[in-house]
Amino acid sequence: MRAFKRTLHALVLVLLSATAANAVNISGYVRNRDGEGLLNTTIRVFAPVNGEVKEIAKTKSRESPRGYYEVDVFPEGLIILAVGYDNDAWQARVVKNISGVSDDDHVINMILLNKQGPLKFLPILEQIHEYKELFHLELAVAGDRTPLSRVQARMRSRFKERILAMPDPRRSDSQPPKQREVIVALRPAQRRILAREMKELFNLYGIDIGSDLRNKRWDTTYREAESEVPTITRLEELDDKDKLTIKQQLDMLRHISENTGSDEDKAEARSRILDLEKVIASSASIVSQKNFVTCKNVDKLEPVGKADRFSPGRVYAFVRVHAPREETLALLWNDDNGKELERQELKVKRNEGRGFRTFSYKTLQETGAYEVRLYNQDRYLIAYRRFIVE
Repeated sequence: MRAFKRTLHALVLVLLSATAANAVNISGYVRNRDGEGLLNTTIRVFAPVNGEVKEIAKTKSRESPRGYYEVDVFPEGLIILAVGYDNDAWQARVVKNISGVSDDDHVINMILLNKQGPLKFLPILEQIHEYKELFHLELAVAGDRTPLSRVQARMRSRFKERILAMPDPRRSDSQPPKQREVIVALRPAQRRILAREMKELFNLYGIDIGSDLRNKRWDTTYREAESEVPTITRLEELDDKDKLTIKQQLDMLRHISENTGSDEDKAEARSRILDLEKVIASSASIVSQKNFVTCKNVDKLEPVGKADRFSPGRVYAFVRVHAPREETLALLWNDDNGKELERQELKVKRNEGRGFRTFSYKTLQETGAYEVRLYNQDRYLIAYRRFIVE
C-alpha cells in the first residue's frame, strides 16, 4: 500500500486476538532494491496502551540471515497501529497493513527500500507522507504532557539531514545538482504541490528553511543514488546474476528511457521495452508479487497460512498467473547459496481473467534460508520468494 494513497493521519487498526502466552511474531526481511538484506535497521511496533500510543516492541535486522528480523509482541487484545522501519543510510518507512491471529505468525515480507533517494514526483510525495506519519506516531507516544518542541527536537535529530536532502523547489538554487535536476524535470503544477508539502513538513519538524545540506547525508544517500543510476550495463549485470524479474527489467528500462539514460541507452531501452512487452503479452506473468506466496498449506486452490518462516516439513508455493496461453512453468527450489535443490514443472491453462491458480510443495528438513523461483516457458524469471526453515 503506497503511502501517498493513504489518508495522512488515518491508522489502519487491526485487532490481534493473541494472549501473552501466545505471542504474535512479526518477522520478515529488510532489503534493498537488488533484494540484498540490510543490516542494522531498527524495527519498532506501536500499539495503544491504556488510551495512549506506546512502543511495545523494538528490534534490529540481523546479520544472519542478512537483513532478517523477528520480534514477539504480546498485545493481549491490543490493536497494532503500525510497524516503523528506519535505517540511517536509507529512507524511513511505516507499514500499517498489519494483521495476525493467535496460533498464526504474522509476517511482514516487503522490499523496504527499493530506491535510494526519490527520483520522481510521486515517490517524493510518498516519502514526505512517511515522515509526517512517523512524526505523528512519535507525538502520540510522547503524550500530551510532552512539549511539542521536545518532540520536534527528537525527530530532527533522527531525520533532519534526510529531509534536507530531499528535492525542494523552495531551495532549488542552494541544493546540489542532483536535486536541482529532479526539480527542473517536474512540471510547474508538480513543483507548486511539492513546495507546499515540503513547507508543511518543515513546519511540522520545526526545520529552518535556511538550514544547510550536510555532506554526510549527501555522501550516504544521493552520491550512492547517483552512482546507482540505472544503465543498460547495470541492467545486464543484474540480469546475468538472474536477480531481476521480467517486470523489474521492464521498470528499469522505462526509467532509463524516460529519465537517466544516455541517448544510446535510451534507444536501446526503448527497443528492449517493446521486446519484453511482447513476451509479457504472450506468456505467463503475475500482476503483483502478492500473487506468488509461500504458505503452510493450500486448500481449495487458496493459500493457507502465508508465511516466510516454517518448521521443518512441507513448504508450499502458490501462484495465480495471468496466462494468455497454455504453457509449462518452472519452479526452482534453491538453498541460501543459490544451489538448485529441485526443479518442478507447473502446467497452466489459459486464463486471462482472474488468473490460473496452481501450487506445488517441497519437503525441507534442514534448517536455513531458502528461495523459490518461478520462470515462464521462455525462461524469464517472473517471481521469487525467500523463506526460512527453523
